[in-house]
Amino acid sequence: IARWRVTSLYGVPTVYHHLLDRIDRADLGSLRQCASSGEHLPASIWEHWRERTGLRIANGYGATEILSTFVSTTPDDATAITSAPVSSAIQPMATDVSSPPE
Repeated sequence: IARWRVTSLYGVPTVYHHLLDRIDRADLGSLRQCASSGEHLPASIWEHWRERTGLRIANGYGATEILSTFVSTTPDDATAITSAPVSSAIQPMATDVSSPPE
């Protein structure tokens, strides 16, 4: 990140977890935005990342095999990580949440 002055970081939650273990030795000053998908983003990782870097991780859900995100929080959506794994459908997508058939 420091060597190439990376401004956007996209990774699975495991990447953020490992970076948190090394954050005291890392220069993350170039980062401006972070996003995660591919597996469940624990609230603890989201919260620790925000506390340590000042950046919120946008959390997305989609189909990894076709490189598409369907729904996502935004970095400004401070409560989404604690209330739901994802937030709003990305246009032009639509979502429908329903109970399984009985």
